[in-house]
Amino acid sequence: MEEILRLLKNMRIKRIGVLGSVGVGKTTIVQNINNHEEVANLFDIVILLEVSAEKREERLQRAIAERLQVDLEGVNDRGEIARRIYEELESKKYLLLLDDVVDSVNLDKVGIPDTNNGSRVLFATKFRRICTHNKVNRLIPVKLLSSDEAWKMFRDIVIDVINLPDIQPIARLVSNKCARLPLLIKAIAHSFKVKENAFTWRAGLKDLKIWPEIQNQGLREMYSFLRFCYDDLKDKKKQKCFLYGALYPADSKIFSDYLMECWAAEGFLGDLNDARRYRDLRDCGYDILEHLTNVSLLEKGERMMYIRMNSCIRQLALHISSEDPECNFFVTTREDSSEFNNSISLQQAKRISMIDHNKLCEISSEIQENLNKLLTLLLQKNDDLDKITQTLFENMSNLRVLDFYCTKIRNLPSSLSKLTRLRVLYLNDCVLLTELPSELGTLQLLEVLDIRGSRVTFIPLHIKYLINLRCL
Repeated sequence: MEEILRLLKNMRIKRIGVLGSVGVGKTTIVQNINNHEEVANLFDIVILLEVSAEKREERLQRAIAERLQVDLEGVNDRGEIARRIYEELESKKYLLLLDDVVDSVNLDKVGIPDTNNGSRVLFATKFRRICTHNKVNRLIPVKLLSSDEAWKMFRDIVIDVINLPDIQPIARLVSNKCARLPLLIKAIAHSFKVKENAFTWRAGLKDLKIWPEIQNQGLREMYSFLRFCYDDLKDKKKQKCFLYGALYPADSKIFSDYLMECWAAEGFLGDLNDARRYRDLRDCGYDILEHLTNVSLLEKGERMMYIRMNSCIRQLALHISSEDPECNFFVTTREDSSEFNNSISLQQAKRISMIDHNKLCEISSEIQENLNKLLTLLLQKNDDLDKITQTLFENMSNLRVLDFYCTKIRNLPSSLSKLTRLRVLYLNDCVLLTELPSELGTLQLLEVLDIRGSRVTFIPLHIKYLINLRCL
């Protein structure tokens, strides 16, 4: 806000861009500028307009004319309307605030004069190209709030009840669910500010953990907002990649290179058999990852080495996946054991996640179904997992991704040979694994074999048959 106020006083700056993803607070910033006393003293007139996809230049033009009280009775010619707007603004020092801009705006055709009297135009948008097309002089990126800023915003809204007995610790947990997005914080905080004791706050937090199944007004607003962010991806490839992130525990580090390998193995990024190099697929994957972080559906880690998915956004992803027959997730991690009810059986599952499952010590009764639809099986971080039945993979012929990272398995079963479509196999940090079976040589589509941190010291000769292996 302070930076924008400074730019509004700079005579060399005519056009300012405010860039940020949905929900980070661009509209709030624009509204605060519109209502700011110092801004009112800087300009003769301040005009705030929303420029959504439905409001094309004709409507924008008429809205500006109406704000200027220009008489348009009987006037339908756009050129004449533009002339009258121009005449009204030419002698004025104006500030035009355009919020939610989704396309380039021809200000000349609208009738906005390009003067040197200190007038300004500010564009608030989620698209960088809008700032480029509209030739902004200075770009202000709006990022997620810090944890402290998010907590302060939440606390200020619930200030009347925050100091009641036992509420503040619960309030911290509720605030953490809001993904540091001002729009979510505002919606959720307003729904909690009417709760006047710790019992109702705890009940609200419980509802928040299992939404969208249980909703109140604040939760409905949150679901609508997050669902909009998902639908606004408008790309099946991006949507599939986003939903895949829900297979991992909330707020856990998901390393980007690893995610690229899984996405590529699943076929989300295209087909390696169509003469495309893996580097091309990887570049495509990183473009998608960058977009998902830019729209705040994923949180970017240090230098994009890893990403995280916030718990509320993950709940949205799990809910969407439960309604999408192409996903068919079966997720039962430690944190999900009491919060997420799988709507499908193991036999229907295309992707199974049992990461850090607090009861998984032997894969036998847990996975002994006909899983010929299964594409991804994630079993990592199960410290007690040390036994695998020899027939485990008999009915998993379509499996693409298999992850045993950081388990105590001692060997791989002979049924490994059935995984003829397997693309990636993670055995890293399997500290009790000492050898690889000869059946490994049958996995001719295998591209990634990770044995770092295991005790495997000898690579069998059969590995020469892995003609697609590019990472060992």
